[in-house]
Amino acid sequence: MSAQGEVETASAFPDDFAAVRPSHPGLALAKLVVEPRSLDRQVLADELGVTEDHLAAVLSGQQPIDREFALALQGRHGELGLVLYRMQFAYDYFEQYERRPSFAALAEVVL
Repeated sequence: MSAQGEVETASAFPDDFAAVRPSHPGLALAKLVVEPRSLDRQVLADELGVTEDHLAAVLSGQQPIDREFALALQGRHGELGLVLYRMQFAYDYFEQYERRPSFAALAEVVL
């Protein structure tokens, strides 16, 4: 407790947490693999067992890289699937962290 009797809370993240905002893994896949290698999106979609529209949504950051997508990537690009799946977890976690209600807002509702 502080000297004024207020409960102090320790943040799990630094004040500048937004500075370490993770990128969507689909954007990384597009910039680091698909574009530099000039991969044909339809061929890649077929190899991964998804539609070209779904692949486009992942590459633009509109859809997540789910477990099946990551495993399919793993079969074609080795550890890349696991790396991108972990990136997706970090991205999703950060998104949830930003949406969490503040303690001050909860106190106003409760009190």
